Amino acid sequence: MQTRTTNLNGRPGDADSGVALSGNYYPIVSRAYIIDEKEDWQFTILTGHSHGGSSLHDGELEIMVHRRLLRDDGRGVGQALNDTHTVEPKFWLIFANQTESALLHRKGANVLQYPLQSSFLTITNSDVLTSLQTGNNQFSGLVQDLPPNVRILSLKQLNDNTNRIILRLMNPFEVDENPQYSVPVNVDLNTLFDGYTITDIEERTLTTNMPASKNVRPQWNTFSESNSFQKSINNNNSKIKINDDTIITLYPMDIKSYWVTFTA
Repeated sequence: MQTRTTNLNGRPGDADSGVALSGNYYPIVSRAYIIDEKEDWQFTILTGHSHGGSSLHDGELEIMVHRRLLRDDGRGVGQALNDTHTVEPKFWLIFANQTESALLHRKGANVLQYPLQSSFLTITNSDVLTSLQTGNNQFSGLVQDLPPNVRILSLKQLNDNTNRIILRLMNPFEVDENPQYSVPVNVDLNTLFDGYTITDIEERTLTTNMPASKNVRPQWNTFSESNSFQKSINNNNSKIKINDDTIITLYPMDIKSYWVTFTA
């Protein structure tokens, strides 16, 4: 008997024959997978954008590619959902054991949903063309490649009148998902970017609208079976003294936001 969950918090998602078919569909933001724990294999589908999905029978995954209705469904729209636009969905399929699948689908989903954008420039000035051909025409803002368990979510200037940027970092791996990458990882912000020196760092809330030190979190009495990465958060230490430390720690599924001030 297959056990279905709609997320890793364990929300039950078993198919219910007593409701309409649409009641057994759930949003798939980036991926869905089936795990056979006895044989230690995992079948994963990565999606290029959000879809509706379901598992109506054991061992099956069903994804809605497109939806068209020729009559009103009585849900309040007042017209048929006869969408005639052409859709070109992209799917990647992964067959691997659970440990390898975690690494593959975490990296693959990022590549599929956020592909590199190519841009081209026509050069007519011969001096500029010669300079590009003979000089150093490569640039990387990072000192080195980031490890798979560190991802830059946001990197943008706070406003036009400052050299302060908004930086969001994430550890995309779940706890116990991969023995190598489902671990806390340290990031030294002062050695992250090439050619820049950090003069000030301040941790902010996720939306960066207030300092993390002013974000008072409710205290809940909770219990977790996986206590390997239990951590205490000291909200009073969001302001990092640059002379002491520029190293931050990202725990599995952590997202941290900062205001970072640079000098070139």
